[in-house]
Amino acid sequence: ELQNARDRYRDATVLNGTAGMHAGLLRRFVELQALLMGPIIPHFAEHVWMDILGNTQSILNTPFPAVVNYDHGLLASAQC
Repeated sequence: ELQNARDRYRDATVLNGTAGMHAGLLRRFVELQALLMGPIIPHFAEHVWMDILGNTQSILNTPFPAVVNYDHGLLASAQC
């Protein structure tokens, strides 16, 4: 679902002729993906975390992302 949300966002920024995806939001997406992959493929997640994202602290010392409540109405309004 996270990947699908990223794809919808990418498509929306391309179709509307805007400047493209926001760099900070894209970085946050990659951080979340790395954290979610950490328990399954720790070596690759660590590579993304340290070498690609440039973090100085190991992904193993970073807390797992917490689930937050989201606005159901806002999510429904984005459905095409």
